[in-house]
Amino acid sequence: MSTTADPGAHGATLALDSQGFLEELVELRALFDDHIVNAERIVVDEKDTPQGRMLGTIMPPAPERLLELGEDLFGASCWPVELCSAAEMGDGAFIDHCRAFLTHCEYVVRRHGLGYWLYERMEQARMAFATDRPVDELPLHIRATDAKGLAKRFGGRDKRRFGTRRQRGEDSFEYYRMTRSMASRSVIRWGGAGMPAARVAYTLLTDGTLGGELLLQDTAPDHRFRNEAQRRAHEDAMDILHTIEGLRLQADAEYEQALARGDVHVAMPDRTSDDEDIMCTSYQYFAYHVGIAEALARARAGEAWREEDIERYVQAKPCVSALEQRIDRRFLYDVQQLRQAVEELWGCRPALVEALFASPQAREEEMRKPLWRNMIYLNDVAGSLLGAMMRNQLMGALATHDGELLRTSFRSLDSICAMMRDIGTLAMPMLLIDEHEIDYERLHDASRQEQTQMLRHYCSIRDAAVAIWLARMPWKDDPTLREATLELFGPSTLAFSRAVLPRLERELELPGTIGEAC
Repeated sequence: MSTTADPGAHGATLALDSQGFLEELVELRALFDDHIVNAERIVVDEKDTPQGRMLGTIMPPAPERLLELGEDLFGASCWPVELCSAAEMGDGAFIDHCRAFLTHCEYVVRRHGLGYWLYERMEQARMAFATDRPVDELPLHIRATDAKGLAKRFGGRDKRRFGTRRQRGEDSFEYYRMTRSMASRSVIRWGGAGMPAARVAYTLLTDGTLGGELLLQDTAPDHRFRNEAQRRAHEDAMDILHTIEGLRLQADAEYEQALARGDVHVAMPDRTSDDEDIMCTSYQYFAYHVGIAEALARARAGEAWREEDIERYVQAKPCVSALEQRIDRRFLYDVQQLRQAVEELWGCRPALVEALFASPQAREEEMRKPLWRNMIYLNDVAGSLLGAMMRNQLMGALATHDGELLRTSFRSLDSICAMMRDIGTLAMPMLLIDEHEIDYERLHDASRQEQTQMLRHYCSIRDAAVAIWLARMPWKDDPTLREATLELFGPSTLAFSRAVLPRLERELELPGTIGEAC
């Protein structure tokens, strides 16, 4: 993933729309408070008591606009659900918890900007995990819970109200992942289209520490650090990012040289089959999803399905643009090289990436190695192929010489590679999410611990899909792709198809397309 923004440049290289964020936040707070104060409670029970006739009531459902605003402001986190749940339950302590979060958010964004508020969330979550001191703002819905869990959470003062030590560790780690996801989505939502936003969003998903420092540098370059240690840590992170970006440019150059020499030997999939029962291209996959949605919309409106829509969507011919061929070939090449590198390094006990990041001298020694033996680059390219969770498993297996974990990691790599061969790099992130879609019937019947695990696994897969998309997608400066990335974060991949399909159709009209062009 090549980048162009210079983090050493004077001034912010990524401008976030803090004012637009604040305007929506003010609307959300007003809606939240109005619902709690003015909503007419629903009577669910009536009974006679010695004190007279008593009514059992509940709060009405939260307005849809509250959820819409919550998703736009705090998407990719559980805060939208947290706010709606508090508004519907009417519990005073729960409501105060949400109000405190919103108040602090508004205060920090007004004073320091959106970028700093996102950075602060990540730093607090990271420190909470490292010290076993959960932050008060930790959402109640960080795990599946019930009324008993709510009472325990808001009924005490020490850290035991956050659960057992194991639960605290799991929840703090999950909140750290969640704040990174929220920050990544916010950068795309409020930072606009372009390479700087994609660069920061990708780094936030794949490395929280580096991503946080990059976010701070690119949105608040005049930020004053509290002490010298913080300043040195920030400068060290910037040096690591410069190193990584240099390695990416080196990788691009070496790949182009290998192409010119004819040394890129990967078996490209044949996606021009005439079998109408098989979708084998990104275009067919996107078109089918959009077509089915169009058909359902027409059916609900009482309209007939049109023949031209059937031909365009449901019966779309397989075709692959020249751009897709280049992206797919590079993806397969990087997978091939990564797997070969890991196998050759297996008996060498290479340095931990964390150790390289902690030592400038160790990084300098690592940079003397060939590209595909450099653990800093292997860690980065693995993130662009697998996302953070599966990348960490692979790097952990290599560093600890864990054979079973390595086999699991290779199975993950093979699975993603198979999806890419089946459907193409552009649609593969969407397919990855669809393949791990939550089974809500099973979720409903599961225990709360199982529900928590299922939801967290899905969110980690979604983060991986978005990271792969941000790393491998073309058109980073195209405004329509900003919307596509936001939709990939969302609960439905249909909107992602709607956003990408028109741009892909334009690409298929260009020379070099294989199959029947649009």
